[in-house]
Parts: sequence; C-alpha cells; structure tokens
Amino acid sequence: MLNRGAFTLRCKQPVVDWLDTAFPIPRERAVTLQEANRELTVYLVSDATVESPAAFRRWLKRNYKALFETELHSVVVDLVGTAIHDDDF
Repeated sequence: MLNRGAFTLRCKQPVVDWLDTAFPIPRERAVTLQEANRELTVYLVSDATVESPAAFRRWLKRNYKALFETELHSVVVDLVGTAIHDDDF
C-alpha cells in the first residue's frame, strides 16, 4: 500500500496572456489555456501533507517557488518551444 496524496497545478488565463507577451509567436500557433492544461504534472506528497487543507497550505507555502519554477519551465519549453520551433522539423 502506498500512503501518498496527489495534486496537480493548472494554468489560469493570466499565465497564457503572459506567454503571449513574453514569447510573441503567430496567433494561429499561440498557446491556448486548454493546451497549457492538457498534460499536467501529478505531484505526489505524503498523506500528512494533504491530511487537512491547513497542512497542505503550510506545505505549499514552503514549496511554492520550486513548484512555480518547475511548471514555468514545463510551459515555456514544452508549449512555447514547440510552437516556436515547429518549422525547424
């Protein structure tokens, strides 16, 4: 038996708007909110981390920076990088 909790993080529209501004690409190839949330990373954490909303908030407060950087890297490399370099293949 595995004693783990799991969660995912989803992008909201401001992230997609920022991507459009930071990485201008043709509108027809721009990242959409639906694309940004298509393949989400599932994070596994201990049961104690998710045993209550307060425990999860404390854990999130300590770990938000690493989560943010991981998600930002994923969005920029996977979505924007693919859109920018599609013509290279």
